[in-house]
Amino acid sequence: MKTHLRTMLWTPYDDPGHEYFSLYETDEGFQFNSVIAMSLDYEPLRIEYRVLINQDWHTQSVEVNVWQGIYEAQLRLRVDDEQRWWRGTEELVDCRGCIDVDLSLTPATNTLPIRRLALEDGESRNTTTAWVQFPSLKVRAFPQQYTRLSDDEYLFASLEDKFKAKLKVDDLGLVTDYIGSWQAITQSPQ
Repeated sequence: MKTHLRTMLWTPYDDPGHEYFSLYETDEGFQFNSVIAMSLDYEPLRIEYRVLINQDWHTQSVEVNVWQGIYEAQLRLRVDDEQRWWRGTEELVDCRGCIDVDLSLTPATNTLPIRRLALEDGESRNTTTAWVQFPSLKVRAFPQQYTRLSDDEYLFASLEDKFKAKLKVDDLGLVTDYIGSWQAITQSPQ
């Protein structure tokens, strides 16, 4: 059984496009379903993805389809009980131990560590995600830090460079404003 929790419509700050995202609760945990349509490197880009998450907000599987111009690609990842990440029969050893997926072109996957870490105001925690880059669909480990600033605000920081961004979230931990990158223009229900 699948229960709809929220649908978001995000738009990038600087590029034309939108992401239509839905969060569902399932018998096993949660599910993200989304379609992104935008311009990237002056070409039309469409991405469809589905992420399955268990009750503890641990990523279980990721399915991504990408179309950019004449380029088409698919990515299927699964995570086993030992936190090993698999693309088909190939283990992505660099991602062993990662709990969350981070899809680089969406604010949706920031919800995973936000929900899983359950930080108190002022608390910070480091995590390493399995980072999926677009449109190449390369996957690698990506260390990052989350700091809870208030009930509805977090600071995201890359631990590889000096990138930082403030994230405003709703009551479900979904990003309503990824300052400088994406903002929600509508959501339902609340």
